[in-house]
Amino acid sequence: MTEALTTTARVSSVPADASTVRGRRPSDKQTAFKKGREAWRGEGKERFLQKLRAHGSVFAAAQHAGVARYAAYRWREDEEQFARGWNDAKEDCLAEIERSFYDRAVHGVEEPVLYQGNKVGSLRRCDTMAAIFLLKGRRPEAFRERHEHTGPGGAPIAPPAVNHLIAHDYDGNDET
Repeated sequence: MTEALTTTARVSSVPADASTVRGRRPSDKQTAFKKGREAWRGEGKERFLQKLRAHGSVFAAAQHAGVARYAAYRWREDEEQFARGWNDAKEDCLAEIERSFYDRAVHGVEEPVLYQGNKVGSLRRCDTMAAIFLLKGRRPEAFRERHEHTGPGGAPIAPPAVNHLIAHDYDGNDET
């Protein structure tokens, strides 16, 4: 009789509400997906795209819109218009980063000049690294790291001693 009471106690300890499936509570992922679907019904998509445009981070955008990241990725796969908005937002974010890099490289950043803990002036410093990256990105033919050197017809360049061996066969006779 003790076993029957214990079993009954176990069964009755499981809440019998609509949020349980076969006596189990929904996982955090299922709950997040449900909340994600509800968020997309309102202004969630637009909020997501605005944050993505401003920060370029899918994580931050999803958090701002109140959805899980995987829900945002799924929405991008399922809806072409949202996918175009996503791509436009990413491009806008990259364009803003590039503009900011350009400003730092060309116009510089104002830095305070301190003397004994007090600000006595300021100076503007240009960011040399930003300039280097901009030049490498915009003019790679002139500013790339390495240049590939090749011989005639794209063949590798051989040292002069090897060229002599190629021009004559190994016995010292001309190949022609």
